[in-house]
Amino acid sequence: MDIHVASLIGLILANAAVAARVRRAQQPENNKRGGATGLRSIIHNIRKVYSNSSPQDNAQNIGLGYTFFPVYALVVASDWLQGPYLYPLYKQTLNLPENFVATLFATGFISGALSATFAGKLADQYGRRRACQAFCVIYALSCLLTLSSNIFLLFLGRALGGIGTTLLFTVFETWMVSEFHQRTAGGEGELSSLLGTMTALNSIVAVLSGLLSQFLVQLSETRRAPFVASIGCLILALLAISRTWSENYGQSTAAKAGPTANPLKDRISTIIKDKRILTLGITSTIFEGTMYLFVVFWSPAMIAARALSTDPSSPPSDPPFGIIFAAFMAAMMLGSQLFTHSLLPSSTTPSPATDNESPTLSRATHLLKLLLPLSSACLSLSLILRYELSTLWSFAIFELCVGMYYPSMGVLKSGIVSEKHRANVYALFRVPLNVFVALALGMTEEGEAFRGNVFMTCSALLVGAVGCVYAFMDA
Repeated sequence: MDIHVASLIGLILANAAVAARVRRAQQPENNKRGGATGLRSIIHNIRKVYSNSSPQDNAQNIGLGYTFFPVYALVVASDWLQGPYLYPLYKQTLNLPENFVATLFATGFISGALSATFAGKLADQYGRRRACQAFCVIYALSCLLTLSSNIFLLFLGRALGGIGTTLLFTVFETWMVSEFHQRTAGGEGELSSLLGTMTALNSIVAVLSGLLSQFLVQLSETRRAPFVASIGCLILALLAISRTWSENYGQSTAAKAGPTANPLKDRISTIIKDKRILTLGITSTIFEGTMYLFVVFWSPAMIAARALSTDPSSPPSDPPFGIIFAAFMAAMMLGSQLFTHSLLPSSTTPSPATDNESPTLSRATHLLKLLLPLSSACLSLSLILRYELSTLWSFAIFELCVGMYYPSMGVLKSGIVSEKHRANVYALFRVPLNVFVALALGMTEEGEAFRGNVFMTCSALLVGAVGCVYAFMDA
């Protein structure tokens, strides 16, 4: 059996085992907490926690979960479908030089950095539902332009993709969190469960998207097919948002009517003065920046690892990008399930909380302290053990850390950042993130040496982020 298929099957079985363990561990708590969590009970959890919807909800009382999760699955599918074949499309189909490919990616991150300075404010002021609709239109145009062979249109497509990515990672979560607080009386535990379920669903969709993208490429014999499928997902998501979502804002009507509310410099000053928010910003910049650089460089790293692992006399062949991508996403899903397991009272002894920090926030902080050094070690090992199987599993464990990171960071941000400016702060976090990634990509050179330097630098920065968390998060 192919090592990539075997790895994917192994990760899927691990997910099933953890899901079963979560289900068994939480059975005694179901009556007290109002529902189960875990991979096998996502729909049940949504029904139990979100059965009470607002009378103004356009979904006609079918619940927040039933309106949010189908749309969320479609929008993240539109993103994940492109993941396995964006680099191969640029590099192998269009035969672009590697530094030119990096410039295209950098264009997206620069666009994301610029849009992050105003996207959150506009979403808070004019409506997060409208911002989610705007994402669907902008990202569909980005996919359409990526199908072109014209250099100008490719750059325009990446610029639109950067704006779309900023919206994807800010407005959807802020819309959901705001609706949660408006519709339910649920506490931190229920919101944490929602964030863990959100990440698990994201990972399930990512695994299926990786397999679907490979199937579409093999069926159509073109690497452009996944981008067409992404457009279809975005059209469906736009229709669903328009018909079932209600609007929410980050500011009151009076505040929106004011001439100038919360200038950018004041919001930046607020972030800098709050050490915990500043630490979250630094940590997200380093970890998520590393993740985005990993997204760009994992494909050529796997190609180089395969070259080292195969007989030089045999004809060269590309790794199965879709299956590898699906394995990475299965690893990320496993991480999200381990996060859910860590929230169960029976799974761990609650960490002591300070006067200013709840047990849930304390636990998320401790998880962050574990994930950052483990991620650093994975990147370093991929440079030391450079063969195909070792590289595959170093990257898979890194993705497992990503799966635990996002719900952990979601819990920390939702508990520390105020509701009033949540979308604004989330968007501002993406400014240094995109600048960091764009600068790294702007220095891209051909060959393995540069990729090695990028991974080693990111590994060192992740260790530095651990120090910030220990110093300022008061866990």
